[in-house]
Amino acid sequence: MINLNDNLIISFDMTSEEFREITFPEGIAHDDYCSLSYLGNSLVVGGHDKHVINNKDLCVWMMEGGVSNSFTKLFTITSNGDIILRGFRKNGEPIIGIRGKAVLGGERLAVYKPDSERIDYLGINGLFSVKVYPYMETLFLLDQTDNMFYIGMYGD
Repeated sequence: MINLNDNLIISFDMTSEEFREITFPEGIAHDDYCSLSYLGNSLVVGGHDKHVINNKDLCVWMMEGGVSNSFTKLFTITSNGDIILRGFRKNGEPIIGIRGKAVLGGERLAVYKPDSERIDYLGINGLFSVKVYPYMETLFLLDQTDNMFYIGMYGD
């Protein structure tokens, strides 16, 4: 039974034509500010764990091997401001947004270093919030449906 107060994902497998339900880890199932990302081929969820003493800490969980409802906690990020997961660098370091009094209602982008538990600010500040989107370089031609380059015959 679905509890409307829980965060969950309903997915549709186009091969088997079946719906599946993925519930978030217990600690962040009721967090209103969860964020989704991916690391490699795995789904990652960031949220504020109700079981952690400082509720502003961001807990980052990764779904194991594509198995729904099987999450492993990667790390917990502590900061003076509110933290949200924005994505990951190629090397696996999380990109986070931090809100606090120093930002005057906006958000600062930073990178968390899990090994040293250090936060490095990137010098990018947003007035309200900052969005991060993955970028993949490609040689595909976007204006050609079959991704082929055509040269007109006889000077056309």
